[in-house]
Amino acid sequence: MQQRIRQQPYLGTFDGADTNAVTGQRHSDTPPQQALFMLNSNFAHTQAATFANRLAKEAGTAPEERINKAYLIALGRAPNEEELSDARTYLEKLAKPLNDAKVKDIQHATWTSYLRVLFSGNEFMFIE
Repeated sequence: MQQRIRQQPYLGTFDGADTNAVTGQRHSDTPPQQALFMLNSNFAHTQAATFANRLAKEAGTAPEERINKAYLIALGRAPNEEELSDARTYLEKLAKPLNDAKVKDIQHATWTSYLRVLFSGNEFMFIE
């Protein structure tokens, strides 16, 4: 049930239909708020942190093992060489600023950040 006079904020972020108009067919659209939501929302942060905890338990300590496991769970496939290299580079480069900021659990923070990036990709957002 949706009240026509009140638009749901979540649907506004994801370009929901206007509740005051009859909408027989909608055009596909990807507003920039979607990417910002997946990178900055409390929901995305919580889910990424939970996923990072899961990877820490299920995968080994080697970054390649965790990256492979993250891709298998999130995208249903293994990463290619370029994606694997990009992920390693991202994790390595993020560790220094977090260390400088005196973050307590740097490894968890880097993985949580990387997983938010993985969540915001088109392959995660759209089913083909």
